[in-house]
Amino acid sequence: MAIDSETARLLIACKQAGIPFGRTIMLGRQNYLLRPAETRALFKSHRMEPDPRLLKSIPPGSNPPFAEPFFECLGATACQAMDVSPYEGAEIIHDMNERLSPDWFEKFDLVFDGGTLEHVFQFPQALHNAMQLVKVGGWFASFTPANNWFGHGFYQFSPEVYFRALSRQNGFSKCAVFMVPEGLKLSWYQVKDPDELKTR
Repeated sequence: MAIDSETARLLIACKQAGIPFGRTIMLGRQNYLLRPAETRALFKSHRMEPDPRLLKSIPPGSNPPFAEPFFECLGATACQAMDVSPYEGAEIIHDMNERLSPDWFEKFDLVFDGGTLEHVFQFPQALHNAMQLVKVGGWFASFTPANNWFGHGFYQFSPEVYFRALSRQNGFSKCAVFMVPEGLKLSWYQVKDPDELKTR
């Protein structure tokens, strides 16, 4: 689970669209994978200033840094991680297969899933938990593979999962899904809701 260049582009686009980062929670503590030169170029292209902690070179064989400084660059005033174990320093320990304590309901401006939910066997419960973490006026953002890699996780999700779960009936006012094909010269494509198109 990590912020790569395309995930970073998604999150910067969220900021530029006015999505508040205020109190942010990561599902699984995210690493930050961009090298200093990539970070400088990305931030410059969006007329933003990177946090100096994102510009430190990582010695070969070292683990990449965690992503909290990146989220702070986007406006997070508090950034926490929820994980099943404290191994990587998550502040909130919870098994997403299990129901979430009401103590955590509606606490976060942004709930970010950067590749965690496809690894949780009880996905409906895990997604429900994530939705409950979002406070009124908040957002859920996810970056997940759809590349047919068997064995990467338990699941890969169709856009319809998100369109139906993050619907008005479930208390969400908007849902946008984008696909990013792998490879060079990456382009983003917005996916239309099959319910509106009346076809897949």
